Amino acid sequence: MVPITKQNKPRVIEILSKAFDNNGSINYLVKQDKKRKKRIEKLVKYLLFQGEKFGKVVTDEDLNAVLIFTYSDKKKTTLASIIQTVKLALGVVGIENIPKALKREALLKKNHPTHPFVHMWFLGVDPKKQNEGIGDKLLRQAIVYCKDKPIYAETSVTHLLNWYQKLGFEIIKTLDLGYTLYVMKINKSE
Repeated sequence: MVPITKQNKPRVIEILSKAFDNNGSINYLVKQDKKRKKRIEKLVKYLLFQGEKFGKVVTDEDLNAVLIFTYSDKKKTTLASIIQTVKLALGVVGIENIPKALKREALLKKNHPTHPFVHMWFLGVDPKKQNEGIGDKLLRQAIVYCKDKPIYAETSVTHLLNWYQKLGFEIIKTLDLGYTLYVMKINKSE
């Protein structure tokens, strides 16, 4: 688990943009037009901002996988976070999709605890390197790093459910948002 640097940030953006290009959850939020790929890149930049300010953004040693996780008790509303959220709404989601994005966030918040937890927010592996165990190793390292804190995650990728369960996650809720989103957690200290 290696923190990202200013120098490798373009590679991090490339990995996450490619890894989530066909993701149902991402494409639910991103306005679907001829600028979709650029919008996904803008979304990734927003995710990196959130991860750097309120958690961690880490990669594997060879820079083929990226994990963004946040600490719920560190998240704050700041002028910078408001500006980033407005950029997200206008440049990625689109005004017409803001209500469904807000609905999604409200449903997620409802299924997260009120006490501090770690949110394993985004894990992406370079598509050319998927199925080689890189993401598995990175997520396992993060779970150990987070020690006794409860960990939450979501996925819309059904073929990854067994993998998450092998890592100790249990599905606590299934949300129908026009696609299925699985809310999961690892109980460590609850």
